[in-house]
Amino acid sequence: MTRKRSIKRKRQFVEQKKEAKKKLKGEASENSVIRALTLSDKEWIISIRKSGKKEDRNGIDLVLKTIYMEEEIKIPIQVKSSYKGLKNHIEKNKGKTYIPCIIIKSETPDFSIVKSVKNARYQYIKRVIREKLTA
Repeated sequence: MTRKRSIKRKRQFVEQKKEAKKKLKGEASENSVIRALTLSDKEWIISIRKSGKKEDRNGIDLVLKTIYMEEEIKIPIQVKSSYKGLKNHIEKNKGKTYIPCIIIKSETPDFSIVKSVKNARYQYIKRVIREKLTA
């Protein structure tokens, strides 16, 4: 094996390792959100689930089923573990369907997670109502 090929393979391995680590970190954050919302007794939460394959390809990590003014609403949520990830998500999805994004770090307490989801819910509902009024 030539030296160039060996270096190229090492770089590929390092990149694959980084991607795998990123995926595990993302899954841990998603699981933290599900755990926090499942343990909370908030009346506005009907259910929370991980996204399906098609939803995941569209940048959705979780789907929150909630109630607002006696109407059931499904809210897509993107979970990030850093502000840099949030910035990249916003830049990548400019002009696309709005997906609220929350930042969850490994040390984020459950009450903060619930507060972040509640804020994302509020922002999403506010945006949907505004779009209905201007349509």
